[in-house]
Amino acid sequence: MVGGLAPLLLVVLAALALRRWRSASLSGAERWVLAPAVGLGGSSLLFFWWRVAGLPPGALAVPLLALALLLAAASGGVPSGRRAPRSSRWSVDRWALALAIGVALVVCVLRLLQQPLGEYDAVAIWNARALTIWRAAEPMGALFFRQTLSQAHPDYPLLLPGSVAASFAVGGGETVLVPQVTSVLFLFAAAAAIWLGVHRVAGAPAARWAAALFLVTPEVLFWGPAQCADLPLAYLLVLTALGLARELESDRGPAARAALTGFSLGLLPWTKNEGLLLAALLLAAWLATGLLSRALEPRRLAALGAGALPGIATLTAFKILWSPHAELPDFLRGALARSLDPERWRVVLGSLAGELDPFGAGDEWSLTALALLVLGGVGWATHRGADPPRLFLRLALGGSLLLWLAVYVGTPADLRWHLSTSLDRLLLQILPLAFLWAFSENPPAQLSSARA
Repeated sequence: MVGGLAPLLLVVLAALALRRWRSASLSGAERWVLAPAVGLGGSSLLFFWWRVAGLPPGALAVPLLALALLLAAASGGVPSGRRAPRSSRWSVDRWALALAIGVALVVCVLRLLQQPLGEYDAVAIWNARALTIWRAAEPMGALFFRQTLSQAHPDYPLLLPGSVAASFAVGGGETVLVPQVTSVLFLFAAAAAIWLGVHRVAGAPAARWAAALFLVTPEVLFWGPAQCADLPLAYLLVLTALGLARELESDRGPAARAALTGFSLGLLPWTKNEGLLLAALLLAAWLATGLLSRALEPRRLAALGAGALPGIATLTAFKILWSPHAELPDFLRGALARSLDPERWRVVLGSLAGELDPFGAGDEWSLTALALLVLGGVGWATHRGADPPRLFLRLALGGSLLLWLAVYVGTPADLRWHLSTSLDRLLLQILPLAFLWAFSENPPAQLSSARA
């Protein structure tokens, strides 16, 4: 039981380490929102290099915990300053968020009791891969090249399996609780990142409503405890987008913040193959916005690149040393010819509309997608101009949707099968980003003027 809480221990130690990192000047909320990326993502990177060195997996616990404790105790914390007075009276938005958290926890427990090993790809890929890299005594490269793994996407990155395996080491061995706790942590990490982002652009009440709406969305409640990599990717995507948007503000804080944003950016392609596309898209949207607004600084660009280096270097080493075959070239072969077929566009757009229809087949989204579309659309229509952060979020979300449309139109797989088995998960990956965009289009001053 105690060993199953190892992922939570890694997150707590990461939060303590971030508290001691004076140069970043992070608030308490920012530290806890960043902690899953640093604790679970960082331990995943370390586990990969530990196995590359040929060291026994269980022995990772000592240096991993020593490093975390050293970072946590390295220096004095940042003075917290004055805290805003808290009201003893709970408002409706506070009760809504508390109720949503309770509902999400109950659903997660019930789902995990029914499916303790997770759903679909959790059984076939993610948890199976975690056990593979944890148990195997032979060199990993030879194992990944084997025919037995050739049909199970051996080129899929290892953030989730690596963090689970690292938690096995910290907890003292295998337990089904580790991937379960990891999955639930990433669910609430995504909600916390939404809360933090919306809080910055629209205030505390709106942040609570946004996090509550996310947590009670049926699609989120299904995949939250499913132990798959889509919600970790969604969390890292919105966390990176939030950091990049802040880099476009006049008050962007110290350069250490850019390094942390770069770290989450580098973890995106280490999480799923789609993460590489999303990371490239975010970076392109950010660079374009920064060039237009003249907000780019060489020093911060260097810090961003330095932060991204661990994830990118680890992914590159994984592809060279362990991964036998890249799937992207197979996908791109013939993609242009397929994309010129108007029937494929009709099928893809029709599936997208049906997926998001709250009164049809898309009931797993409830009214969430419609609410975000209306909220963001009305804000955009009534306030066409955009400051650099808002323009960046528009480009990031719009580009993500276009990217997924292009993926399906160009897919070499059976189109209807591909749509039916993955469209909801790809939309889930960008759902937290959609929350940040929708509420950024309606800051408090704009809402007040609209009411007036």
